[in-house]
Amino acid sequence: MSRFTRGLHAYHGRMRRQQHSAAQLEHEGLARSPVPSHPLIPAQSPQLVETQEALDEAVAHIRQVGRFAYDTEFIGERTYYPRLCVVQLATTQRVMVVDPLAGLDLSGLWGAIAEPQVQTIVHAGQQDLEPVARQLGQPPQNVVDTQIAAGFIGLPYPLSLRELVRELAGANVNKGATFTEWDRRPLEAMQLEYAADDVRYLPAVWEEIRRRLEAGGHGAWVTAECEKLCRLESYAFDLEAQVGRVKGGSALSGRKLAVLRELVSVRDQAARQQDVPARSLLRDEVLVGLAKRQPTDIAQLKTFTGLPRPVEQAYGAALLEAVRQGQQSPALESASPRRPEPPSQRVAVDSLWALVQGLCHSQGVDPALVATRNEIHRVLESAREGKKMEGVSLFQGWREQLVGRFVAEFLQGKSSLTLRWEDGRLTR
Repeated sequence: MSRFTRGLHAYHGRMRRQQHSAAQLEHEGLARSPVPSHPLIPAQSPQLVETQEALDEAVAHIRQVGRFAYDTEFIGERTYYPRLCVVQLATTQRVMVVDPLAGLDLSGLWGAIAEPQVQTIVHAGQQDLEPVARQLGQPPQNVVDTQIAAGFIGLPYPLSLRELVRELAGANVNKGATFTEWDRRPLEAMQLEYAADDVRYLPAVWEEIRRRLEAGGHGAWVTAECEKLCRLESYAFDLEAQVGRVKGGSALSGRKLAVLRELVSVRDQAARQQDVPARSLLRDEVLVGLAKRQPTDIAQLKTFTGLPRPVEQAYGAALLEAVRQGQQSPALESASPRRPEPPSQRVAVDSLWALVQGLCHSQGVDPALVATRNEIHRVLESAREGKKMEGVSLFQGWREQLVGRFVAEFLQGKSSLTLRWEDGRLTR
């Protein structure tokens, strides 16, 4: 491990200890709420799984049951891939907390999550599922995300686990261990209990959501939306998305943006090689500065403010080559925000967005799952210019069934919408 990497780890370690201490003080003396009596909520204390034999038995159990809740706790500020520290599993009979740092082989668990016959229940679980795709080279299967599913039964999206459990299971999930140091051993009893509560209620919550989905007829839509979590490409490095997230990168255009794209790629490769987070290796503002100034030799690179010497020594040639590649690449479109909307256009977009929101709420689906205001802007512009709605998600899959077809007819003056308030909710 280089001196540079050791320094990064020491800094982040101090920050985590400060957060941990603050959380301990904040929640000192706070007792866990009792587990409510419910046939689908296991009330016993979690089983700590520290041996391969116990893990294999736990995996056999979840395979036999055929449905289980899954969550993880990890530390992401030290390594390229977050370090997996705890895995939580729950069925309607048992709650288990697995210790990956005990040298366990987790391939059997990953295999169960990738098995179509076993349903995995998560809450906001894409990052928790990533190790499955990375370790097996195949995606998870038969996944349901309760945060997504809740948005199809008249609840807000995104909704926290704590709010969802309180709403559907009548239980309080305290989050006193949010900033705990999950890599410290032994795990404390409080840590185990809080970790277990992240999965304990999910089978019961999903059963209630499923019941309401059947009544509302939206089950197939939830399946289609959760299917995105079952695609291998959902867990791959997305260069274009990462370029879009570079702070200050939206001000670049043309060849400068092309250079930034190549620099982001080099940074990711270097960070993966050094096993550190990409932004810890090289800050966004340094990448943007390099894209603007475009140094041509090591001498210029050495004078660049903010470029760590270890990075310059190890990857200077690669950074210079990235600059050259970007200069020779086709110019890219500016990532700058579009021009401000004229007042009349802003009113038109807001009006159409209000229509979409009304349609969604009248059918018990949160509009945040369906579209954004920017997409509505695109729809209105395309309609005015007579263009096809290609690439607009509002006119694809379940979204088209829910609102897309109606919006298309509405913009042609072929349909109208009447909404009313009935039994405490908006209806058509």
